[in-house]
Order: sequence, then structure tokens, then C-alpha cells
Amino acid sequence: MEVSEKGLEIVKEALLNFRNDVEKIADNQKKHIEQLQDECKEIINKQQELVTQSEDKVKQLTSEVNQTTSDIMHIENEMNHLNTQINNMDNQIATNNNEISNLSTSMSILQSRLSNAEDENEKANIQQQITQVSYQLSQKQSENNQLEVEKKQINTTINQQKSQVDELQNVLAQKSSQLEDEKNELNKMKDKLEALKKAGEKLEESLNRLLEVSKNFKQKVIDSSSDTLSGVNQCMTYIQEYLNA
Repeated sequence: MEVSEKGLEIVKEALLNFRNDVEKIADNQKKHIEQLQDECKEIINKQQELVTQSEDKVKQLTSEVNQTTSDIMHIENEMNHLNTQINNMDNQIATNNNEISNLSTSMSILQSRLSNAEDENEKANIQQQITQVSYQLSQKQSENNQLEVEKKQINTTINQQKSQVDELQNVLAQKSSQLEDEKNELNKMKDKLEALKKAGEKLEESLNRLLEVSKNFKQKVIDSSSDTLSGVNQCMTYIQEYLNA
């Protein structure tokens, strides 16, 4: 009977050790599965961060491209306005030149009349007309000179604006190229993110199934060992009762 009780103690100890080992394996497996799930989520989150950063960069570059385009259009509108001013000045200069030509002709006629005039009153009247025409000539010539100065200043401004437009066109081309490259890179990142999400979903499903199997196995072992241990304990009780009878 002593051998039988000792044998039951060995069986009981073996069952307890087996159950403990299974529980440890199941718990470790659960930890590994959860670690894999966390690592998978971390990889997806990092890729999502890259996508978000790229989207922000696309927005920034788009804003810069739009602003540069707007700046170019604004300067070109100013240039068109200045060119219109120059055309108006040229027309005014041409008009003034016609008037100057007419006034010069009138001046020549008046000077001829003055040299041939004998009456003092007539001379005074002609001289008054010459003075008036001379003043008008001076005004028109002064106006043309001022217009030429203004034209020169405007042309200088236009040339400066042309340089600005050229610089902005270069910036626009560079920004547009960067924007196109970033959009292509963003599409690749989004494709990779979707692929990672799908792979993550499949991995999550597989790990969850594995976790469920491990959990069920652990529970079955616990239940089975509990039943067996209960039977062993009952046998040991019977033996003790028999020995004490």
C-alpha cells in the first residue's frame, strides 16, 4: 500500500508540473503573440506617420506653387499696366511732336511777319503771338522731356520685374518638380500602408486563432488535470482511510 501511495504522489506531482509547464508555455505564447501584434501595429503607425508627413509636405508645396504662380501673375499684371502707360506716353509724345511741328511752323510764319512788319502796333501784336507760341513750344518740349524721363524709369521697373518673373519661374519649376516627386512618393507610401494594413489584418486573425487555440488547450489541460488530480486525491484519501482502519 505504501508503494501505491508513493506512486500516486509521483503522479500528482507530475500532473502539477505538467499543468504548470502548460500554463507557462501558454502565458509565454500569449506574451509573444501580443508582442508581435504590438510590433505590427507600430510598423503600421510608423508608415502612417510617413504618409501624414508626406501629405503635409504636399500641402505645403502646393501652397508654395500657388503662391508663386499668384506672385508671377501679379507682377505680369503690373508689367502690362506699365506697358499700357508707356504706350499712352508714346501716343502723347507723338501728339506733342505734331503740335510742336505745327507751333514751329507758326513760329516761322510769325517771325517772317515780324521782320516784314512796319507798324509798331502790328509788331507788338506779332511779338506777343511769338511769345505765346514760344511758351507753348517750351511747354510741349518740356512735357516730352518729362515723359521720356518717366518712360525710362518705367522701362527700368519693367526690366526689374522681368528679372523677378524669371527668378520666380525658376522657383515655380523647381517647386512644381518637387511637388510632383512628393506626390509620386506619397502614392507609393499609401500603397505600402494599405499593403501593411492588409498583411496586419491577416496576421492579427492568425495570431488571434493561435491565441484561442492556446487558450483552449491550456483550459483543457487545467480541466483534465484538475479531474485527474481530484481522482488521485480521492484515491489517496481512500488509502489513508484504509490504513487508519
